[in-house]
Amino acid sequence: MGSGRPAHYVFLSDKERCLLEALVRQKTSSQRDVLRANIALMAHRGDSTMAIATGLKVSQQTVTKWRRQAALQGKQGLTEAPRPGRPRRISDAARLQLVTLACEVAEPGGRATPTLDEMREKAVEHGVVTGLSRSRLYNILQKGDLHPHRVRTLAAQPGSHFPGDSQCHLRSLPQGTRGRRGSLHRRENRHAGH
Repeated sequence: MGSGRPAHYVFLSDKERCLLEALVRQKTSSQRDVLRANIALMAHRGDSTMAIATGLKVSQQTVTKWRRQAALQGKQGLTEAPRPGRPRRISDAARLQLVTLACEVAEPGGRATPTLDEMREKAVEHGVVTGLSRSRLYNILQKGDLHPHRVRTLAAQPGSHFPGDSQCHLRSLPQGTRGRRGSLHRRENRHAGH
């Protein structure tokens, strides 16, 4: 039986070893990071690739990849390289601001939500983006599970069952859901009495 390529020798400094051991103990660490840290720590102790793969229940290829990375770059080699492809044009922070704009009331006492064109104009006016197509904005709102076109505003009658703010939002249901009840969302006035 051939021995194949020799395994990469992994040497970790005391500081790197302590950081990786702490990462493994943290309950909030991702499984991916814990696995990579365990591979590096076991390789540092001198365990074979096959022993590491068996102990961690992963393939030998996975152990070889991260063992090599740890040998060449230490702890820094265990981080994920940036993914290929064009970077996002609209940052996560800008996307969050667009969702916030979509949740604002369009007109006091009027429509519940602004139109896509109004949201685009506001986004450019507020400096959130320099330009934005309707389809791109629509896709961002869909990923945020927002459906502003399905919201209608109802004004509650005096003495109704909705105390506080007298404006409610009724989300229309998609077609084919007859017989089910729509969800009624009440926008509360959070500053009154609390």
